[in-house]
Amino acid sequence: MNAPQAVGGASEALEFLANRWKGSRRKHAFAREICAAAVSGHVSQETARKAFIQAADEARMSTCAPRGRS
Repeated sequence: MNAPQAVGGASEALEFLANRWKGSRRKHAFAREICAAAVSGHVSQETARKAFIQAADEARMSTCAPRGRS
């Protein structure tokens, strides 16, 4: 198994979803939408974090999404 990918906030999650995502696409689009909304200030960083983690879990990707970073 590969080491977890560290993702430090909504903008990094959005970049990861756009350019490095290799997993399932079922929750991918939703996570991208939520992360973009967090980057523009329309939803919280924590909401984006949860959406990203759910998508990564579904795709069985190993990620690290620390709390409190933007």
